[in-house]
Amino acid sequence: MAIKTLFIPLDQAESTSETQNIRDRYDRFKEKTKEFDSRQIDKINRGEVAVMSTLDNYLNRYDQKRNPNGGYSLVSVTPVMGTETEKVDKDEPMLPLVHTTGFMVILHKEG
Repeated sequence: MAIKTLFIPLDQAESTSETQNIRDRYDRFKEKTKEFDSRQIDKINRGEVAVMSTLDNYLNRYDQKRNPNGGYSLVSVTPVMGTETEKVDKDEPMLPLVHTTGFMVILHKEG
């Protein structure tokens, strides 16, 4: 029995926007968002990411000559979350920013 664990990283572009508070002209709200880069997702779909080609090798059929690493089956795919805390305003508490950093893939092979 063999278990393999792979991590597929995902980069996200961070953008910041600021809006004026309606009640207080000196107070502004700062909002941060993270988005996936669509070009990176296209690279993953085409198999240009090294981890994805390794995953393909593991999931393909076992062959002594051509693919000695093959024969694994997929057990689970779990998103891996990253957390950052940031002070947005002096009189506000710390805000946690949670985002996906990638996916953890667990593979299993009998024998």
